[in-house]
Amino acid sequence: MGDEVKNLPVEPMPKSTTQPLPTSLPFPAQHRILRVLQQRLERSAFESIQKWHPQLGQTNGWDCAENVELHMAFRALDRKRRTHSASALLKIPKKGVNRL
Repeated sequence: MGDEVKNLPVEPMPKSTTQPLPTSLPFPAQHRILRVLQQRLERSAFESIQKWHPQLGQTNGWDCAENVELHMAFRALDRKRRTHSASALLKIPKKGVNRL
């Protein structure tokens, strides 16, 4: 009985069921999704800057999420990161480095 099952011919699946069908959204739907995503990212960036770097928001005049442009916020945060990591390296005492 087990041999009968093994010897059954295997038919290939039709090509249309093995490849996914192309999908697309209408342009207005794509635009709305991207607009909402950008608004949420801007709000998250504003809230993060407001919480962790309030002086950065004040310097750039970001008093609400609608004033924050993503590319400007990321550039400002990157500049802050670079200056912070460079100044942190200067504060390491030589005694601590020599012990390593």
